[in-house]
Amino acid sequence: HELQSPPGNTSINSLHGPTRKRQRRKPQRTTLLQPSEARHRITSVHRRHIPRPIHHHHAVKLLAPSPNSSPPLRSRRPPPPTHTYTQIQHTHRRRRAHTHAPTTMSDHARSWFAVPAPVAALFRRFPLAVYPANDLPLRSPSRADLPTLYVFVADDDASRGRPSFNPSCLKWQTFLKIAGVEFRILPSTNHASPSGALPYLQPPFPVRPVAGAGRLEVYALDNSLLPAEKRPPPPAPSDRVRAYESLIDTRLRTAWLHALYLAPDNAPLLSRLYLRPPSSSPLVRLALAHQVRSAAEAEVLKSTRSALVEPARIYADARAAFEALAALLDENTGVGEEDGPWFFDSPRPTLFDASVFAYTHLLLDADFGWLDTTLPQILAGFPGLVRHSERLLERFFSDDEGVIV
Repeated sequence: HELQSPPGNTSINSLHGPTRKRQRRKPQRTTLLQPSEARHRITSVHRRHIPRPIHHHHAVKLLAPSPNSSPPLRSRRPPPPTHTYTQIQHTHRRRRAHTHAPTTMSDHARSWFAVPAPVAALFRRFPLAVYPANDLPLRSPSRADLPTLYVFVADDDASRGRPSFNPSCLKWQTFLKIAGVEFRILPSTNHASPSGALPYLQPPFPVRPVAGAGRLEVYALDNSLLPAEKRPPPPAPSDRVRAYESLIDTRLRTAWLHALYLAPDNAPLLSRLYLRPPSSSPLVRLALAHQVRSAAEAEVLKSTRSALVEPARIYADARAAFEALAALLDENTGVGEEDGPWFFDSPRPTLFDASVFAYTHLLLDADFGWLDTTLPQILAGFPGLVRHSERLLERFFSDDEGVIV
């Protein structure tokens, strides 16, 4: 057979198709992988070459292979791990750290807090003078472990432990002294009291304040420093005691409210005790005066059960109350200690004696400042009550510095 070439300029190679050129393989470039991609690739490579666990029945086959079986294939070695972008950046930072020394915190501190040279020279020439500490105010507590009784009292009287100018406060101030409780007093207002009314006692921290008649009496009897035979006897509840207590809480209190708050002549005394200390503003004092007088008038009308304030009736009831108390005290003449009789056949003064003293002392005090002396003159007509007040004053308030006798 003869090979005949096809017509035209056609070669033999064209019959077998186009000639393929031999292509070179391009070298693989090493690319920097992101941390997430590198971690995924390394994990997949290692998983591919991790040998499977050999179980017991597989081990038997490996130990005794068949003669026709092919030799086991050798596993390829895993490629070296690719360096991540984070590792390369960390290497560059370490190289730069050796060339540039870091600035320490001490250098920053010296730059911010260093005293300038002119200022330092000025202070070396004129050194600082340290003055001695100032003395504490007179009203500051001398001992922090003493309970504090907050009452209505002037600042000068509080530092010396003098009697309060409020009957309710003076009652408990006197009874704490009778019970032998060591305490100090500080001036305060009703707004600072937990119960909304003075007095209240603040024991050493962290005990809560003691407010209210019942709680104050229990605290005084439980914290007495006197021996058992010298302490005031506990109250004996009886109808007779309650009847005389009602004379003090109604008739004497009503006469006190009228004499101090509603009597026109005693307006300067009211201003000195309750209106001037809270504020120096005339408008505030005027509003406060209207407020306290309205409250006192409401209490007087409530106690007398009358539509109008009748001063003659109020002072007549007060005279009858003083007369009943004087007769009760005269019944106990010769009973008690050497300094005189006390109420209800008690050998020592009790809470009832403190309740009577809270009114009689303030009415008989010559320095209190009464201008309308109607109520003090009524009390002066009962010598037994006058001597009772003088005995308690001399026994528990004889020292102006507030030291308990």
